[in-house]
Amino acid sequence: MTEPAFGWSEGIATAALVVSLLTAYRQHALNKVLLDQANAADAALKRARVSAKLVDDGRGFRLRVFNNGPAIARNVTLDFSECADLLDTEDIDDKLPLDMEPHQSVSLLALVTFGTQSKYKLTLRWDDDSGKGNSAPVYVTI
Repeated sequence: MTEPAFGWSEGIATAALVVSLLTAYRQHALNKVLLDQANAADAALKRARVSAKLVDDGRGFRLRVFNNGPAIARNVTLDFSECADLLDTEDIDDKLPLDMEPHQSVSLLALVTFGTQSKYKLTLRWDDDSGKGNSAPVYVTI
């Protein structure tokens, strides 16, 4: 009696090989996802988040520029060409550009009168460890 060319032991070995290959593929895919998440978290730690809001501190309105990110924001500047009547240019020239530590803020004098618009667009620009030339448009309202 001749033995079959492909018996039970070969079938089990083939099934084990297929399971092993599938497990290796899934492990590779999982490692890639974990590596991407680690890289994204690392990149987030290098980014400053600079923003601004108009606040009434009881003595008048101020534009508060702040860094809520985990990284230092360097060379923070403000493009206020669309709202030149809102801000005191001398105060801006005295305080900006500025390097801002995480959770640091700076207050700029705002000139709010009865004829002041209710909404203004500003553009904040800064450099951080993630790169140079970062910018964010900010809309402030009264």
